[in-house]
Amino acid sequence: MSDYRISVLNEKWTERLQEHNAVWSKRLEELDAMWSKRLKEADALHLKSSVELDAMWSKRFQEAVSLRVKSFAELDAIWSKRFQEADSLRLKSSTELETMRFDRSQKQWRENERLVRENQELNDRIASEGKKNIQLKQILNIRGALRNIVDQAKLVESISPTAGTQEGLDELSKREEFTTILEKQVEARGLTVERVMASFHGLDSVVSKLLRFNPDFAVTIPYADFRDEERAALAILFELQAEWPKSIWFNEEEAPEIKDKYPDYEYYSE
Repeated sequence: MSDYRISVLNEKWTERLQEHNAVWSKRLEELDAMWSKRLKEADALHLKSSVELDAMWSKRFQEAVSLRVKSFAELDAIWSKRFQEADSLRLKSSTELETMRFDRSQKQWRENERLVRENQELNDRIASEGKKNIQLKQILNIRGALRNIVDQAKLVESISPTAGTQEGLDELSKREEFTTILEKQVEARGLTVERVMASFHGLDSVVSKLLRFNPDFAVTIPYADFRDEERAALAILFELQAEWPKSIWFNEEEAPEIKDKYPDYEYYSE
């Protein structure tokens, strides 16, 4: 390549470099101007915010001071009025004061009596609702226990795996150990096999409300919520599963007027 061509190429590249330098210098100047403008705007905004905050807090402080002064003035007026009323009362005769005190004491006594009555009524309602809640929990827990017994019987293949709750209970009633317990319970309670079995075949409908069975607590058969035959049917069922793995702990409430006629039946889950 000749020296002339090399010289021409050098001139061209020098010219291009100068053009690029000029473009980048212009862009850098524009960027510098833009950021300088933004910084100025940010400083102005920050200064404005600081001024606004100072004004806001100054206003709030002045309002608080004004409110406090107003409150003091109102309190002073109230106590001044009360002192005036007290002075007026002191000027009354002793007979009037005694009469006033007596009327106030009578009024307070009647008010206290009313509050005592309302408090007693409220306590009675709370006790009644608490008793209802306990009975409801007992019935619901029995419902869950019935389902649990049927599920356990399915696991050990004592009944059909597709049986519903009442169907599963009816299948359990056909077992020989069920008949043995049935005869013992009927004799102990002075009932008849026919009536107890009629109740047994309807146990699921008797406790038909939906519930959640908690195996960590005893299932209690409440006396007031079931007929004799229904309680017997439940006791038979729970005694039947007493020897099963993971059996359910249960007990039975006695009649309020009879405490020693029948023993409590208690079984504990293993």
